[in-house]
Amino acid sequence: MSRGQQSEQARLSPKLAAVLARLCERLGPLYTTQAVKLPYLVDVVGNHVLGRPIAGGTYETWEHGVVTREIFRFVKHEDSAPVFRLEKHAFSESGKRIALAGGPLHTSLTPKELEVVDFVAQEYGRMPVEQLGHLTKRLNTEVGPDGWGTNRRAAMDEDAYLRLSPDWQELCERIAGENLDDRSRWSEPIQENPKAHFRRALNG
Repeated sequence: MSRGQQSEQARLSPKLAAVLARLCERLGPLYTTQAVKLPYLVDVVGNHVLGRPIAGGTYETWEHGVVTREIFRFVKHEDSAPVFRLEKHAFSESGKRIALAGGPLHTSLTPKELEVVDFVAQEYGRMPVEQLGHLTKRLNTEVGPDGWGTNRRAAMDEDAYLRLSPDWQELCERIAGENLDDRSRWSEPIQENPKAHFRRALNG
């Protein structure tokens, strides 16, 4: 692949660049993990609140969670952009952070879109990067363990939004820590009335 082809692939759309710039403005320089995952959360929330995505990235199921493909390529190929600069950082996954370098910022975002981006920055922007990866995986529970690292498209529907709930996230965390093969903790057979069994379990 030529340098020109790499540059073309790494180029960010105006909307995606605007979202990334606003995140940098609110949070400061972003680790690569934050930069590739937070726009996904912006679009999950944007779909719910506005009925459409805002950043419009390509979101894929990579090994450590959902990744915005365009931003990863932007970082990897160090494409030039007047708004951003890439900083070396020893404790980042890729050894780089994205920071603002000046130039036009988020002028293509509407006030409602800015509200969504700011909400994501406030709620998830300070989350440890490993936990952020787990969060994006829990929005895609239909993807089995073997599905991560396959670059399939990540969910952005209402189910994905509902899985942002702290209760859902806590449930997933508890399940991940349980040994489901421990038969001593299994209940009696459900038999023919699973609804009644479920009600008994909740009341117990």
